[in-house]
Amino acid sequence: MRDPDSQVRARRQLETCEAPQGLGTATSSGFAGQDTEPQFARGTRAGDRVVPPHGESDRAALDLAAIPRASLVFDADGRIVDANPLAEQLFGHARSELVGEPVDLVASKLAGGEQLARIRFLSATAGACVHHRSGRAIPVEVLLCPRDEQSTAAVFRAVETMDAGLREEDVAQIVHDLKSPLSTIALEARLLDDKLAQGDPSDARGALARITRNVDFLDRMVQDLLDLCSLDAGRLELHRKPTELRMLLEQIIDRVVPTRDRGRVSLHATEPLTTSIDDLRVERVVANLLQNALKYAPKMTGIVVGLAAMNDAIRVSVTDAGPGMTPAETGYVFDKFRRASTAGSGEGSGLGLYVSKKIVEAHGGRIGVTSVQGAGSQFFFELPAT
Repeated sequence: MRDPDSQVRARRQLETCEAPQGLGTATSSGFAGQDTEPQFARGTRAGDRVVPPHGESDRAALDLAAIPRASLVFDADGRIVDANPLAEQLFGHARSELVGEPVDLVASKLAGGEQLARIRFLSATAGACVHHRSGRAIPVEVLLCPRDEQSTAAVFRAVETMDAGLREEDVAQIVHDLKSPLSTIALEARLLDDKLAQGDPSDARGALARITRNVDFLDRMVQDLLDLCSLDAGRLELHRKPTELRMLLEQIIDRVVPTRDRGRVSLHATEPLTTSIDDLRVERVVANLLQNALKYAPKMTGIVVGLAAMNDAIRVSVTDAGPGMTPAETGYVFDKFRRASTAGSGEGSGLGLYVSKKIVEAHGGRIGVTSVQGAGSQFFFELPAT
């Protein structure tokens, strides 16, 4: 059974993590006895930030994480030793599923039966391809580099663009995510109609609340899809105006947090801060972070929304005592259609954090997360102070 005092200590340390000094660097104080740094979404100016495990394998994990392409290491027997988050995205498998498996399972033409003695390039025209979890073969170009006498590093570049538009499996995921709340709405409406026809109004309010909750989810997903289309087409327009952020956060909490959860959410803002933003877009970002915290954190735990000035930036954070994430998951949680393993099978499109990242970046800022599995997470974003 988990020690409740250790969880409280860890969460307090999450809430007091040191903020990055400006938009160029990022450090935070450790908590729960670990040295933990914020993991910034890929594509922001901070680049990938990964905290490697302690031990002899630190160097290999850090090297892979620093490569801005899908990369893995396999040993002399052709079995995968390590893989970075971009490789997880390319193959459709988590790192834990890849390590120990034959490299031929996910890529063709790599294992050659003898240890590689020099750098070798494999082209897509020569048959190099990776096998996505969905069964789709993706043509790739591969750079094979001997790492030591016992292992080889492989760096992949997909010939087709992985992020261009919506692929068939993307559409299937969207249809699945839309179908679930629609089915719930249809069922609840049918049951409510039957009860009212029989003169039985019991649980009518509960049925209407469930219908409303699913309609709200559909509305959020439609907004995410509209923004996704604008982002993919390069047409995301911002309507900036000077906005006082403490007041904006108070209004967002009032609009987003259900009455039953109002006591769980507190705002920590020592002073009013004003900057030029598209307030509706930034509200979408804060609302997404808040709704995720409410959904995944235990019902009786608190959630802290923070606002602080940091030299040439303003930082907004949402801290919870939820299940947290592994370092590998923090590396891809802002990617399109990706969700952490702790999200389970609950509702969610895998678009909210991706769209939030793009909105923040369009403002000239960056977004990231600090998390400890079993203790909680702090999602944050920083905007230029103008």
